[in-house]
Amino acid sequence: MARVARVAVFFDWQNAYHCARDAFCDENSSSRYGNFWPKRMAQLLAEKGPADGPRRELCFIGCYVGAPDPRRDEQGARAQSRRVAAWQRDGGAIFTVKTRGLRYPPGRPIAEAEEKGVDVQLAIDAMLMAARDEYDVGIIVSADTDLLPVVEGLIALKVLNGKPEVEVVGWKGLSKGLVVPGVPMRWVGPRDFHTVRDDTDYNR
Repeated sequence: MARVARVAVFFDWQNAYHCARDAFCDENSSSRYGNFWPKRMAQLLAEKGPADGPRRELCFIGCYVGAPDPRRDEQGARAQSRRVAAWQRDGGAIFTVKTRGLRYPPGRPIAEAEEKGVDVQLAIDAMLMAARDEYDVGIIVSADTDLLPVVEGLIALKVLNGKPEVEVVGWKGLSKGLVVPGVPMRWVGPRDFHTVRDDTDYNR
């Protein structure tokens, strides 16, 4: 690996939010608790690399998230727009957000809208960017086992090309996660989360 390892972090945002909330927040607390700043979390995860490895430098931070339909959920759409704008101001040039419209099942409350295609978009980007040699280390921030194939795909690319390395994220206190033999898990604990949490009420 190069003396400077380029690190790309891929956030399955809704999954990461729920993991952080389950691990570090009271279940009866406001829904804004569990959010965090993507760039600051990405920096924290990049710094958790091996002590004897090359210096690690963030080259890409991607957030993949469902987008509320303003015709169905005007308040949620406005809050999401404010949150994304704040992320972009904080994240700078290496930060990007990719959204997919939420699906609203008939007869169910707006709060039960579902994400569709978010994990697929994350997987496509992680694989294409790796194939184009745009990063040396990919960190997948999700506990969704639907993303196991992208981890396995990145491992297969490393066998062929010698890179990228791939890492996954675990949340202290939660048993769920992407567990793959030989793939390092970077743990996020309560002290870590305290340094990156974002308690802003974007509904205001």
